Amino acid sequence: MGVFLKYYVHIRLTSSGKLKHQEIEEAKAFLIEQFSEIEIGVNASDLLIQKLLVQWMKAGSHLAETCLRCYISHSVQSACLNLAQKFGLHQQFSSSELLAYVLDDINPLQPLNLNTSYIPFALKILRTFDPNQSSLSYWTKRLVHQHPQLNQLLSERGIYIASDWAVLNQTNPAQVQRLLSAVLTDSELQQAIALLTSFHAVYRADRIQQGSLVIGKRCLDPSDDQMRRMVECLEATGRSISPSRLLRELRTLASQLRRAKYPPATSLDQVRCPLAIEQPLPSPEEVFLEKYHQVSEDCLLEAIQSVLQQRSTQLRHRNPQQAIRFNKALFLFFVQGKSMGEIAPLVGLKQQFQVTRLLKLKQIRSTISQQYVSLMQFQLQRLLAEDLSSDRLSQLQLEPLLTEMSERMVTEDVTECYSSHRSSKSLFSLCICRFLKSCT
Repeated sequence: MGVFLKYYVHIRLTSSGKLKHQEIEEAKAFLIEQFSEIEIGVNASDLLIQKLLVQWMKAGSHLAETCLRCYISHSVQSACLNLAQKFGLHQQFSSSELLAYVLDDINPLQPLNLNTSYIPFALKILRTFDPNQSSLSYWTKRLVHQHPQLNQLLSERGIYIASDWAVLNQTNPAQVQRLLSAVLTDSELQQAIALLTSFHAVYRADRIQQGSLVIGKRCLDPSDDQMRRMVECLEATGRSISPSRLLRELRTLASQLRRAKYPPATSLDQVRCPLAIEQPLPSPEEVFLEKYHQVSEDCLLEAIQSVLQQRSTQLRHRNPQQAIRFNKALFLFFVQGKSMGEIAPLVGLKQQFQVTRLLKLKQIRSTISQQYVSLMQFQLQRLLAEDLSSDRLSQLQLEPLLTEMSERMVTEDVTECYSSHRSSKSLFSLCICRFLKSCT
């Protein structure tokens, strides 16, 4: 059930502000029953699973909705962790502060009561999610970045996340043609331009009239009246569309433009939605660095998963009880920040040195580092091949540079873990914590 873990384990915030991982037995049983007869394979993509769950949810299955809400809780946590990792230390805020605004789905088994004014954020995400347009993790990240109260907190710290409406506001039809011609057909391009034109004719015109573009007021969600007038604009061109469908298509267009125009890191810069001044496109160096950081994190997570799972499997074959102790001790050390002495009685051992011998952190870090370098060497060559000739690429000595960087990363984690003020801010520690939390 490893591939389905995020679909039956739900993450929520307790009243004390701590994260609680809860296994939903009904959701787990539902997944076993529904997928037992489907040849989906151990490497099934989340997108395929999500498409099936959405189909069943629309057919009336509340447990399919529960599974999706569980997955959303993991994606919300990941989005907030990424924001805190990028900006939290410098701007003095934690992922817990962000999660308080968006991780509010207390009970995914509880159906939505249409008579209540309170709707959990996870259900707002599900209402607008289309598996034919994006993955649920990407869509969740996008809507987390657009959450009004979360944005207010970030803006108070000097961080402004460009909303979908800001991206549409500052893009003209010629840019749509230039930026999306490689990914859309001619008919799709014309439809995208028509969407943007209707949006400008109503939403941007209203902002100009209100003077918002001059003072840099944040681009809020379109009102019902604005959506109605956009629908009328499209009807004048011969296209009939509902407001809800129009809203989804506008968000999809904004996402396509964002990916083409702004790397994720630079889309978090100050954006003022100017009327006549086009925002500068990111430099090739910025584009490359964003790709590099993402690939680096992915390779580190893959190396961590491989090494820790292999170690746990080896212990389980020799002594199942030791494997249980190992997994629990890892979680207590990295996620909860406990010392070896504190961990010993919690895992049934008597002495601190027994925990040290069980975890073998020096060996684990070294093996993870080696696998990370191997994975990164391949991925970095692939990235560099986009800009360098094969001759120039063959001359590069990547392994020594990556090894040095990996050793610094491990040293940073060792220093942090044995500091009297542990913070778990190193990339190595953050990635291990992320993996361990996904396994609970």
